This record gives sequence, structure tokens and C-alpha cells, in this order.
Amino acid sequence: MLENAIAGNLVAGVHPTRQRVIGTGNMVAQLNLAAVGQPRLGYFFWSAANAAGLNNVKYLTVNGADPILNGYGLSSTNTPVTKGALPQSGAVHPAPNLGDVTFNQLNMGDYPIWSVVRLVSGAGNPGVANLAAGLHLLDAVQNDYIALGNLNVWHSHFPIYGIVGAYANGSQINVANDLCVGGNPEAGGDVGGVNVLKQANLDFCADFANPAGLGNKQN
Repeated sequence: MLENAIAGNLVAGVHPTRQRVIGTGNMVAQLNLAAVGQPRLGYFFWSAANAAGLNNVKYLTVNGADPILNGYGLSSTNTPVTKGALPQSGAVHPAPNLGDVTFNQLNMGDYPIWSVVRLVSGAGNPGVANLAAGLHLLDAVQNDYIALGNLNVWHSHFPIYGIVGAYANGSQINVANDLCVGGNPEAGGDVGGVNVLKQANLDFCADFANPAGLGNKQN
């Protein structure tokens, strides 16, 4: 799923090249091999573990929105840190700490490229239930994840033609009905779906008596 292109050899007079990688481990290893005058570009799902030791890698904003910190080059207390340095990456330039991670601009709906972690399991599997419960207990030392109860934003769903005949933004994704009361469970695709604040989606459902929510929207 993470077979993403890397552009290399970005030197005057040299055509960029592309290659495919398989998995996050291969991606981050290739990115960290970038040499002076030969930068590489790729993407992967960030976590503290995935970024550990990437002392030769920086990240970019999307439409000016930072996915990880309060702002590009700003710690959790809004003091300057090296722009683009990955938290706890082992970079020789000053990097932010894991405690500086806030996902602030992601959680306000400004950063679009993120994904919900979903668990697929048979009904009544205690191991999966315990894992899901444990995800709500993360603390500042493990701050590389937004617990579901703290997530303010959602991706709008849309129909996947030939696969899913309906789409919906809920009835709920948390213990509270924070998407659409009385709606169908989330269904359809959300890749590229527009960021929707959960409260805005809930207000839409209430104002227009539409339990499907703000679905069928794509960037």
C-alpha cells in the first residue's frame, strides 16, 4: 500500500528518476540516503517509531498547514524549532521533542493528508478490544497519535461505484453521537475526502434532518 514514488538526482542537467518502494521501512531508508545535490522526495505515515533515526530527512507542509506541530518550526509552546525537522528523528540540527507534537493544524481541519487507524477483527475478540481501549490511554511521552475522543475532524465519505452503493458519515465514531444521530454507520470511501469538522457535520444533520451527513465531497 505504501509503494510510493521517490524523485532523485535533482541536479542541474540531470533528469529526475523515479523508483518504487514497498512498505514504510523501505521508504524511510531510501529517503535517509539523500546526498547533497541529490535530494529525494517521498511520503509515509509518520509515527515516532517510523521517524526514529531519520537524521537526513525533513518534512513539508501542505497548503501551508503543518501536520505535526503547532506551526511549521513551532514547538508546543510556540518557541522556534528547526523547520521540517521530524520530532525525535536524531537529526544533527535541533529537532522538536515528541512532547512538542500537538497535531494542532490537522485537528482543526487545515491539514488534509491523514488517515484514521482502523482495526478489523471478528466480533468479540478481546485482544483487539483491549488494544482499542489502550489507545485512549496514550500520554505525552507517546504523543504520536490522536485518540478518538480527541479527534475533532473527519473525512467526508463518497460512494465507491461497483463496491459500495451508499455512503454516510456515521451515525457515530465515538461513545457520543458526534457525527449524525440516527444515520447509517460510516460507509464508502474517504481517500481524498474533504476534511469535515465533526461538529459541523453534526450541525448539518440537525439543521437539515439529513442523517447521512456531509458526504460525497472530495478535494
